[in-house]
Amino acid sequence: MNVVRKHLEDAIKINPEYAEAYYKLGLLLKKEDQADEALEHFQKAVSIREDYAEAQCELAIALTEKGEHEAARNHFLNALEINPSYADAYFHYALLLVELKDIEEAKNNFDKVTEIDQNYAEGYYQKARLLNNPDDFEDARKNFETAIDIRPDYIDGHYYMGKLLSGGVATSKEGSIIDRTDLPEAKKHFLRVLELDKNHSKALYNLARLLSREEKYKQAHECLEKALQINPSYSKAHFLFAHVLTELKASAKAKTHFAFSIEHYEDNAPAHFRLGVILAESGKKREAREHLQKAVTLNPEHAEAHYHLARILSSDEDPTTAKKHFFRALEIQPEFALAYYHLAHHLERSGDLNEAKVHFQKATE
Repeated sequence: MNVVRKHLEDAIKINPEYAEAYYKLGLLLKKEDQADEALEHFQKAVSIREDYAEAQCELAIALTEKGEHEAARNHFLNALEINPSYADAYFHYALLLVELKDIEEAKNNFDKVTEIDQNYAEGYYQKARLLNNPDDFEDARKNFETAIDIRPDYIDGHYYMGKLLSGGVATSKEGSIIDRTDLPEAKKHFLRVLELDKNHSKALYNLARLLSREEKYKQAHECLEKALQINPSYSKAHFLFAHVLTELKASAKAKTHFAFSIEHYEDNAPAHFRLGVILAESGKKREAREHLQKAVTLNPEHAEAHYHLARILSSDEDPTTAKKHFFRALEIQPEFALAYYHLAHHLERSGDLNEAKVHFQKATE
């Protein structure tokens, strides 16, 4: 590499107006992670030859990485004006547009990429990533499939195809929401990711999610152990592992992993809720109260968290706080029979017998 660099530097010394030498030296510096020097060489190449499309494109990419988005946009447009069939320029310009939140224009540019080069796997893949509405499900699937057909070892293509198929929310021709979930096919894609990269913690986590949905908890446990060995700070994996451990009747270990999930993501309402319930069941009411209070603060619409918090608060001298959380749970979930039942008992204990009778009745309706 140093020999090539020396030859290019010598060429520039001999001919300081040698645009191609500046461009190729810029590419070399880019490979060596010398971004600032690379950018300077692309700028020099463009200043010598304004119609140098490749140098305009590389300069735009370098400016994008430095956060100089408007300058980058101008150089991408220059490259495309010089060469309207420049697939790489359309592709990287589309990535810039995604960063600028101009999603529709980004989609148009990814379409241009694949019109010019029908074997441009990354173009199909990136377009699919943008197709995240139910109306777009089939188009997203086709784009992922095309990317994978072109590159069968495309890890990200398989991973996000698995994610798409495990979600499965689509729109019918009539406009209604339908479920296109295909768990067996999703599982194949996550397994393919793991064939290509056994340390892909996100694929292990998502595979565990599918196994958990199928109630294959021991297999899910194995996947999650591996995911957490690879990435010990993976909050979602800790949460799912805790859920799996709960299903396997290992609540002490589950409690530890709910706590780890919170440690790595403090504003984790579901983990605060689940940990609060386990602590309440083991008699640790004060700690349970803290976590359940946190859960309803983070997610005021969590009916079960309000209900369990109310159960704990019902032992307080002031009955109004528990009553407030029982009512909030029922406001969110009007058919919550247990909430009516325990609210009725709470009202009975505080002497409000008529209202208690009403809620006992509602609990049995």
